[in-house]
Amino acid sequence: SLSFYACGEELVSDRGYCSGSSHMFTDGRRGQDWMRSTLSHNLVVVDEQDQADRACGSNLELFGVASGVAVVQASGVNAYSQCADYRRTSVLVQVPGAGVYGVDFFRVTGGRTHQYSFHCNGSLVSRRPAYALAPVSLGPAWDRWLSNPEAFTPDAPCMFTWQFRKVHLDMTLLSVPDRIIVADAPGWRVATPEELEKPPIQQILCENAAPGTGLSSQYAAVIAPYTTGESPVVSARLIESDLDSGALAVEVKLAGRTDYVLSSLDQQQRRFGPVTAAGQFAFVSVDDDGRAVQGYLLNGTELTCGNLQIALQEPNTTVKVHSVSDRTFSLSEPLPDPSAVVGAYLLAGDAPRTGFEIETALPDAITVRDYPAIACEAVTVLNSDWVRME
Repeated sequence: SLSFYACGEELVSDRGYCSGSSHMFTDGRRGQDWMRSTLSHNLVVVDEQDQADRACGSNLELFGVASGVAVVQASGVNAYSQCADYRRTSVLVQVPGAGVYGVDFFRVTGGRTHQYSFHCNGSLVSRRPAYALAPVSLGPAWDRWLSNPEAFTPDAPCMFTWQFRKVHLDMTLLSVPDRIIVADAPGWRVATPEELEKPPIQQILCENAAPGTGLSSQYAAVIAPYTTGESPVVSARLIESDLDSGALAVEVKLAGRTDYVLSSLDQQQRRFGPVTAAGQFAFVSVDDDGRAVQGYLLNGTELTCGNLQIALQEPNTTVKVHSVSDRTFSLSEPLPDPSAVVGAYLLAGDAPRTGFEIETALPDAITVRDYPAIACEAVTVLNSDWVRME
């Protein structure tokens, strides 16, 4: 799922727990059934079903932080048995001042129906473009909890704005789905009389559907919170969405700069607007004169934009592990250039795979921050570099 906190408020929310699983409403429903359902979360629902709750999990695939940008990518393991790919890449970017925006990429292959589900605390106050809404019928799983469903068929990217107290949040869906459904979802979080009187929140379902079981979708969204009259995001557009390779890229215009956020599933060299990249994640900012001012490359070998250049010999470095003690991986082969990986991130384990930030490194040992190291046969350091042009 996806949560978003900004401006002192919880905005994009995980609904949490409804005072335990035994609370029963007068109509025979249990609030906890909605809270724990996949349908109440900010993610892609496949075939209107809950994700599996046994023999499933997730793999961390990317994890990186540089000055002003952070990225995490994970894929579901048997979350939906019909899906060959169920993968999310989420990026957080700082903007001048105290502002931020997020970029959310979600790739799904398998099943007949994909619904990118999104809700925010407060109320949905605007839709742009303002397509005419028509009442629709949903499936039994949705009908049990959502009310007043209406839908439209978009032919261009759409922006939705919620207001919660003094904070606005824009969610711009840059990929164009088959249809978008807007409905009222439960606004309560816990089973108290006061909470149950809360008004509903608005949930949207960005739906793709096709016969058979091999549907592929790539969703791209930009999320921007703000308390002023205008969002820090002036505009955003999707500049790449290749279903064959999985490559995705967006351009985000801000006051004084334009950002390029690039995501792929391999290290093949590609050009996105003014940026050339070979890697799984890249980020570049250019000023209003088109001059690159900063760039970040993760798990890749090349990033260029004008005079900005990053070159890495290898996208990642895998070394075998001899033993594990507390927060230290003892290595059975030498780690090349240990000083270069301090502050970088590594992946460990296999199904599920997790990640750690590297605190210190020696040729024969890596110590990670905050959490105990896990037993594994090898670790993979995600090579990266960040450059700021003067």
